[in-house]
Amino acid sequence: GLTPGDPQLSVGPNHVVACINGQIGFYTKGGVNTFSASPNAFFASLGSYYLIFDPRTFYDRYNQRFWVLYPAILNSSWQKSYFLIALSDDADPNGTWYMWALDSSMNGNQNTTNWSDYPGFGHTQDAIVITANMYTSGWGWAYGKVRVALKNQFLAGSPNIAYTDFWNFNDASGVQASSMQPARTIGYATMPYFCSAGWNNRIN
Repeated sequence: GLTPGDPQLSVGPNHVVACINGQIGFYTKGGVNTFSASPNAFFASLGSYYLIFDPRTFYDRYNQRFWVLYPAILNSSWQKSYFLIALSDDADPNGTWYMWALDSSMNGNQNTTNWSDYPGFGHTQDAIVITANMYTSGWGWAYGKVRVALKNQFLAGSPNIAYTDFWNFNDASGVQASSMQPARTIGYATMPYFCSAGWNNRIN
């Protein structure tokens, strides 16, 4: 599909989940491909989207499940986007997956026409953390954004996910933070940690 392919891997006890812009696949650790589909086909139960891209994935050692995230643009106007989230039901990806489409254009309960790009996908023991660069429908920079949601909602299969949004981050030098990436925390954490790309060849 898109160039570059934005490859991502997550590794469980016996399986590997591999994601690129145009395909998602499951493998045994011996390298046997057991599943392959386009993101559109994989997320078909969530509806039709103009573009699905920029995957992220991790294996959750606390709950023995795989997580997959793809941002999605709803239509060619680029005024509405979503975080498509998939969660396996156990440590074997060749089975049931639960899926959600969270409106990433929303800031809390405030609607915008901005769309999400270059996501981050991290976690603590009890929460997932999603980050994104937000752009206007005219492709102008808007702000960096963070969305936090408790894992127990997803594990219970809740159709309605509650989350908290934060946006318009500044780094220590006072400029807007971009391309924030959340940590994948081992152990309990009272807060998530992030790094971000600075505008002048810095990491914050």
